[in-house]
Amino acid sequence: MRKIRSLIGKIVLTTLAVLLLCSPWMMSASAVNIAQIPAATIYMNPFRIQGNSGDTIIVNATIADVTELFSFQIGARFDPATVNCTSVVEGGFLSDNGADFVLPFPGSIDNVNGVVVPYGWTLTVPGDAKTGNGILVRFTFRLKVDGFSDVHIYGYKGIWIDATTQIPTKTIDYHTAVISSVQYIVKIVGNARGSAPAGQGGYSLHSVTTIAEPPYTGQFSFRVIGFATGDPANNWAYFNATIPKALMWCDTIDQWFVKLNDVQQATRIVSENATHTTISLEFTYAQAVQTVKIQSIYIVPEFSSVFFAILLVLATFAAAIFGKATWSAKRKN
Repeated sequence: MRKIRSLIGKIVLTTLAVLLLCSPWMMSASAVNIAQIPAATIYMNPFRIQGNSGDTIIVNATIADVTELFSFQIGARFDPATVNCTSVVEGGFLSDNGADFVLPFPGSIDNVNGVVVPYGWTLTVPGDAKTGNGILVRFTFRLKVDGFSDVHIYGYKGIWIDATTQIPTKTIDYHTAVISSVQYIVKIVGNARGSAPAGQGGYSLHSVTTIAEPPYTGQFSFRVIGFATGDPANNWAYFNATIPKALMWCDTIDQWFVKLNDVQQATRIVSENATHTTISLEFTYAQAVQTVKIQSIYIVPEFSSVFFAILLVLATFAAAIFGKATWSAKRKN
């Protein structure tokens, strides 16, 4: 019996050690984001370039569920210390059907600052506007060093069949935070729309993010870029930021803080599951660029109170088993 107790105690201590060593890496599938209109969605696939120096990787700017797209423009942001963009070509969504001639409007590649200034393409007959899913643009990147770079959507605008009205489109963007050589992925879904008198809007969301260092507080920041009409009541936007609890967390959801241009927002909505927290905010804006900051109570490598509670229970259990085994051995002797 003493051998069995000793074996159980060793198993518990081993589990305890694994939890302590692996806790910063624990994360799983993303929390479900709140459903938002409009239906059309744009995202980079893949959202991250990763490999060895000299590798060439193609990133597709992909659109889903769009209706009657006549023309568009899109650019990208990336880490110029890690990769260079070598080419930008139309992805085929407008041209593959062969119904119309596609006219290009070249942008530019700035590998010093890590920006692809938006390239554009347009059909010439509005009635041939395209509907559905497909690849808008293919960006080709070459790694300068071993490593990775996220690729962020920049300056996207889509024009409807009337050749005038911008199509409301939400963006899905990702940012990889690296702390103590561990990677944590934050997902941002957003839309910024300006309701101009002619029904036009402008919207783009891309991450320009920073994560504060430990030990006590975390901060995640990004920018929302929209079309400002001059009437804040007409300029509406939202975002959902899904953050792994292995990176940032609070003991209770009311401890999360959201600031818009350094003004705290009381209307933010916080939801969570076992592994992730989603912060949502709807707002109106007067200026085109908004800076969003999300702050938590904890950031890795600190541990939450729940995690400490689990460790305490396991430690108590182990101590009880070893204590009883030792007492039994002394009594027998």
